[in-house]
Amino acid sequence: MATTTLERPVRNLKETAHYFGLSESLVRRMISEGRLRSVRVGRRHLISEKAIQAALDGDNDGRIVSR
Repeated sequence: MATTTLERPVRNLKETAHYFGLSESLVRRMISEGRLRSVRVGRRHLISEKAIQAALDGDNDGRIVSR
C-alpha cells in the first residue's frame, strides 16, 4: 500500500485551507484561478489528496482544472 501525506483522500475547503495554512477565501481563489483542482458537490468544494499534492508541486501548468 502506498504511503499518503494526508489522513483522508478528500478534504473540504476549510480542511484544505487549514492544511495549507491559508484563509478559505485564498483557497477559493486558487480554485477559481485553476491552481487547485476541486469537485463541487452541491455548494461544497471537495479537494482530493492528489489535487493538493499537484498544487504543492506546481503541476497544474496554468490550466483551469476546477469543475
